[in-house]
Amino acid sequence: MVAFDLKVNEKQGTVYLPKWMREAWGYNLKIRPGLISGVVYPSGASLEDVIRCLKRIILKLEREDEMKKKGRLSFKEEDKIE
Repeated sequence: MVAFDLKVNEKQGTVYLPKWMREAWGYNLKIRPGLISGVVYPSGASLEDVIRCLKRIILKLEREDEMKKKGRLSFKEEDKIE
């Protein structure tokens, strides 16, 4: 899974979003923060779609964590989660 490092501009308090994200999600976004993570999504997206997408992301994160604990990453076809 792809991960991006985003940095907050210390003076302005702004975050740069890559161009493809701005083009795909637009300029009106919502953020739902938690204690150590959150979700950013287009303000017009349905919560059902956001939840469905988050479930896929969670599955991928769990798989990545599992592989890191085993000390290896697997690229076998049966290991792929889409």
